[in-house]
Amino acid sequence: MPTLGVYIGRFQPLHNGHVETIEKGLEMYDKLLIIIGSINQNNTCNPFSYQERSQMIFDTIPHENLIIKGLADRDELEPKKDISIDRIWYIHLNNLINDTIRELSLGGGSSSSDSSCSNSSCSNSDTKVILLGATKDDSTSEYMKLIKESTRVSDHYMPIIKYNDNEHSNKILHATDIRIMIRDYHCSTELNKSIILKKIQACVPDAVIKIINKI
Repeated sequence: MPTLGVYIGRFQPLHNGHVETIEKGLEMYDKLLIIIGSINQNNTCNPFSYQERSQMIFDTIPHENLIIKGLADRDELEPKKDISIDRIWYIHLNNLINDTIRELSLGGGSSSSDSSCSNSSCSNSDTKVILLGATKDDSTSEYMKLIKESTRVSDHYMPIIKYNDNEHSNKILHATDIRIMIRDYHCSTELNKSIILKKIQACVPDAVIKIINKI
C-alpha cells in the first residue's frame, strides 16, 4: 500500500527540529506532503511569507518526493450555514490531502520513477495517510486528535526534537523562541548581533539565515 506522510505547521521559521522530522518522513513514506499554515498572515507571530517559508524548506531539503502546499487559517475561511469554521478548516484540509493523492495517482506532482505513488495503481482510496507532528502540549494533542477524527489520516508519528547546543540542553525546540531571537537580532547593536546570530544558527538551517539577513 502506498504511503503519504502529512506534516502540518506554520514553520515560522523552519528550524532543525522541522528538518529532522521532514527527513524522517521522507525515509518512512513514499511521499511527504508539507502543509504550510497561516499562508496569508503577516504579524509578529508570522513574520515570514508563505513564499519565504516554502523557499526555506525547498532550499534545505530539495527532495523529489517532497510536496509543499498552503492552507489558510480558520478565521479566513467562509463558514457555510450550520457548519462551524473549525469544521470547514478540517474539510479544506481533507480535500487538500485527497487532491494531492489524486494528483500523484495521475502522475502529477513531484513523483519519483520508482515510487509506488507514481503510477496509476496509487488511487485515491488505497493510499495510507500518516500525520507527522510532535504533541508539545494539551492543545496540540487535541488538535492532532481532531485531525485524525476529521480527515482520512489513519496514523500518527510523534517526534520529539530538542536543541543541539549546550545553552538549551534538553529543551524542546520551539519556533517561538527563535522568533524572539530574530527580533532581538534586528534590534541589537552590531556587537550583540554576532552573539545572537550564533544562537540562531544553532537552531535553524542556512537557508533560514539567508532570509533573515534580507529582512
